[in-house]
Amino acid sequence: YLEASKFKAAITAAMHVVGETNAYIADQEPWKLAKDETQRERLATVLWTALQVVSDCNVMLTPFLPHTAQKVHETLGRTGVWAAKPQIHEVQDDLPVDLTGTNLPEEGHSYPIITGDYDAQQATWARVDVVPGTKLEKPKPLIAKLDPELGVTGPEWAPVIPRDEA
Repeated sequence: YLEASKFKAAITAAMHVVGETNAYIADQEPWKLAKDETQRERLATVLWTALQVVSDCNVMLTPFLPHTAQKVHETLGRTGVWAAKPQIHEVQDDLPVDLTGTNLPEEGHSYPIITGDYDAQQATWARVDVVPGTKLEKPKPLIAKLDPELGVTGPEWAPVIPRDEA
């Protein structure tokens, strides 16, 4: 779907896997297995399967949520840059050229470019195996809960303009 620029279909497919994972965990009830000493092997299998699917979903959702994907990468006990974050840098045009035309920028003008350290990233469009015994980071919320007032006002950098003022 991503290769065909079908972004809605891609995120829908990924979220379907997330939903199936939630159903698997609810069905397997690892919180009950943890209370039964005779179910330790089954519990280990269920938890490993859940973690592997979290890792797989992280791969699928990286193009949509790169910052969150980095947090998941670290929570799974991994290190380094999972998905390079785009960075905006100001650069100055220093090529000596004769500009012709109208409304052209002045010679030596600066402008923003988007770049990133993509060589250092580990993200790949493939399964990243969860290695049994890997120490996990303590889970914490990946996305901060938004203030409901933002739905009315918008964030400071993109305020909502009331319809009667627009």
